[in-house]
Order: sequence, then C-alpha cells, then structure tokens
Amino acid sequence: MSDTIYLTLAALPFLSIRRKQGVLVKMADAEAGISKVPREKKGRRKAADEPETAESVPSKITERILKAAQQQQLEEAEDGESKTPEVEEGEVEVDADGRVQIGAEVTDEDEAAQAHFRSGQEEPKRLTLADIIEQKLREREASTSGGVSKVQSTEDPSEAINPQVVRVYTDIGKWLSTYKSGKIPKAFKIIPSLINWEEVLFITNPVEWTPAATREATKIFVSNLSPKQAQRFLNLVLLPAVREDMAVNKRLNFHYYEALKAATFKPAAWFKGIFLPLILCPTCTIREAVIVCSVLSKCSLPVLHSAAALVRLCQLSGHSWPGPTASIAIRTIINKKYSLPKRAVSAVVEHYKGFIEDEREMPVLWHQSLLAFVQRYKLELSQSEIQTLKSVMKAHPHKEITIEIRRELAAAEDTRTNKVLTGLAAAGGGGGNDPFPSLRQFTAPAAMDLS
Repeated sequence: MSDTIYLTLAALPFLSIRRKQGVLVKMADAEAGISKVPREKKGRRKAADEPETAESVPSKITERILKAAQQQQLEEAEDGESKTPEVEEGEVEVDADGRVQIGAEVTDEDEAAQAHFRSGQEEPKRLTLADIIEQKLREREASTSGGVSKVQSTEDPSEAINPQVVRVYTDIGKWLSTYKSGKIPKAFKIIPSLINWEEVLFITNPVEWTPAATREATKIFVSNLSPKQAQRFLNLVLLPAVREDMAVNKRLNFHYYEALKAATFKPAAWFKGIFLPLILCPTCTIREAVIVCSVLSKCSLPVLHSAAALVRLCQLSGHSWPGPTASIAIRTIINKKYSLPKRAVSAVVEHYKGFIEDEREMPVLWHQSLLAFVQRYKLELSQSEIQTLKSVMKAHPHKEITIEIRRELAAAEDTRTNKVLTGLAAAGGGGGNDPFPSLRQFTAPAAMDLS
C-alpha cells in the first residue's frame, strides 16, 4: 500500500508536465488556425445511420415507388407524352372579370363567313356523361341472368351504387359547386382508380362545378387516367363546360383556359377529346376555334400527334369543308414550325387542291392559312405541287394575299434552280472540262411567269 502511494506521488510531477504540454500544443494550434476534431468510429457512425434510413423509407414503400416509376416510364414511352405541358409563350392577358383576352379580334364578318359555310350542315347528337352512364347500365343489366333489369334507363344511375357512397359523393359535388381554392377531398382524388369511375363521377354532377373545380378535376383525371379514359373525360366534361361558358359570356374563364392547357398532358386525348371534336363540329364558332388554337400554340405537343391532327383536318375540303375554323386550326399547326412528315405536307396540298372546283368565294382566313403553309414549307414542295397551288390561286385569287403567295413560290423555284446549277457546276469541274457550257451562262429572269 505504501509502495503504491509512493509511486502515485512520484508520477504527479510528470502528469502535470504532460498536461501543461497539451495545453501549450492546443494554444499553438489555435494561433496557427489548426482545428483537430476527434475521428468518429466507423461502427458508431453505421449504427447511427442505419435506424434513420430504415425509419424514413421502409422496404415495402420502396418497392411500391419503384413499381410506380417503372409503370410511369412505360406509359410515357407508349404515348409519347411530355412530363408536363411546356409553355412556349407568355401567359395570356386576363381582364378584371377573370376572363382571357383572346378572340377579341374576331370580327362579325368572320362569324358571318363561318355561318355561311356551315349552312345546311346538321350537328350530330352529342352524348353527355349521363347518356354514357345510362347506356353502360343498360348493357350491364341486359347481360345479367334472366334478363331482369334492376335499373331502368329512366332511373338515376346512382341507384346501382352503395347508398353510403352516393351520399359521400353527392356532398362532394355540392362542395365542388362552390369551390374556389384549396385542397380537393381525397375521396374525389381516388375516382380515377375506380372501375366504375364514370358512374361515380356522374354522382358529383360535373355540370354544376365551378371553373376552378373543373380545372383541378382536369389535372387529377388527366394525370391518373389512361389516354382513352382521359379522352372520354375531356370530351364529356371539360369540352361541354368550355363551350357553355363561351356561349354565355363570349369570353372564356381563365380557370377553363388553364384546364385546357393542363389537358395537354395527354396529347392524344387532347386532340381526340377536345381539338378535333370542336373544330369539326358544325356549330363551332370562330371564337371557340381561336381559344383552343391559342392553347395549341402555347403548349409544346409532340409532332406526330400534331401531324396526325393536320392530316385529319386536311381530309375535308370542297363542300365537306368545316369552314374557316378549320383554316384557323391548320394555320396554327403550320405556324408551330414542325418538321412535318412528307405525308402531312402532301395532305395540305391535296386539301387546297379540293377547292379548285369550288365556286364559292373563300374567306380571308382560308387565304391566310395557304400563305402560312407556303411560307413555312415552300422548299419541301415538289414542282408538281407548286403547279397545283398555282391552279388553286387561279381559281381563288385574293387582291393582296395571292401576290405574297406567288412571291414565295417564285423564291422556292429560284432556290431549286440554283441548287441544280450548283450541282451541275460541281459535277463539271473547272477549266476547259465543262460538259455544260451553256448552262453556266443561264441567268434566271427577275420576274418568272407564275401563270
């Protein structure tokens, strides 16, 4: 015991010296700007990280996320859709009433021309969402055993659904009829995942939705439905609401305009459910065409979908022509400056060729669409197609626009001639080995005969 105490007392001077040395070293490091942090052991760091990772993302949720991401990638690859509808131009102007300032430049003459060309055409009966639901219920009940119908066609389609579900979605529909902003109920967001989503949607009474509610519903349904199902939603819910608002107020509510832009998330559904049904409808007005074409011009859409819509519009010419609204749509697609397939360019030429025998006077919008086409795609026209367009201008001249069209076609022919001469000169080489000396002296006339 005494020896231990003696050794401890003997070591005290050395311990005090070591402490003093440590303090001096720390002071020197601090003056030099050196900071020494004790290293953390690997085992302790792993133990601290692992519980946080396990708690933040469980394995089951990770698997669900990966499956959802793979499914979304497959859908985008099949449909050729962009992740978000990209806006190419600035936002539209909105007045104090919350309505977009588009279509104000439409004149009464344009509307009169549209009415003149649509005279004698009958509008086919438009199916509403209620008609579709009743038809599905009749088919379902007809296929049941015994052929006994539980729900007659004149009864409310909601009777085939659980009364508690009907009560919930009826209340949601009343809430959507006064909706202005805020979160949408989760019960409404799950409708696209239901098998009978159309029947449940019918219970909410979309006709009474506010424009803001229609905008939010469009985002939800277009994002979660397949292209074909989204097409049905757009055609049965959004399009009638837009047309009704335009018919009453002559200008479109800004929320409806935003809904039209959000619908471009599914390009195929937008063209088949909104664009083509409206433009080809016999009762489509110039203002309605200008509105929907404004959305087309401002949003980035795949070229193949736009080219297919252009070919569909160009199939109608002559007496089957829908009117100036089709010319507005054709001009809008052309002005997007797509690299169109040759088939689409040829379809436009054939479209105007169909008017050669038409004795009616073409409106200004028709001439403007022809001018836009020649300006954008004159270098892709063959010589025979140029001659066809010349024949069209002979049959339907315009005192101002036709001159511009002739100038564009002349420039295209000059460009083609210069390319031929350049190719011949390159093939002939230099010096005295020119096999075509007469062609080198050829000079294109200043004003070529376009008749």
